[in-house]
Amino acid sequence: MVLNICNEEYVIKFSTRLYADGNILDEVQALSQRSDDEGIANLKPFLNCVVELVLAGLQKDKNHTDFHYDLDSEAEKKEKRLLVFDLLDEFVEGGGSIFDLFGQLTEELQTRGFLGNLSNKENNSTVAEK
Repeated sequence: MVLNICNEEYVIKFSTRLYADGNILDEVQALSQRSDDEGIANLKPFLNCVVELVLAGLQKDKNHTDFHYDLDSEAEKKEKRLLVFDLLDEFVEGGGSIFDLFGQLTEELQTRGFLGNLSNKENNSTVAEK
């Protein structure tokens, strides 16, 4: 997935380590199960989840190493999250929608990389069984 912000392309790819070490899948699932009635109560976890998804996806972007950090360092991660918040501010100021971005990121998370390959194998084995 390529994210265009201020005429700059940011490549979003999710690594296998994201699935193994992080809790981002749990956060995405929890957010998707919340009702719209919760409104503003969803905003903080929603924004944090978007930031986590963008930051995780940028770890493989070879052109934007300023977002890279030692995955075992919470201090570095915290610093890089601030960069992502700035990036998302630019995205919104340029007319982007955080809600649409969340949808694109979760689709990318579920259809490409490790999780996408896993889903495709499960779907293919189900079809083969029939």
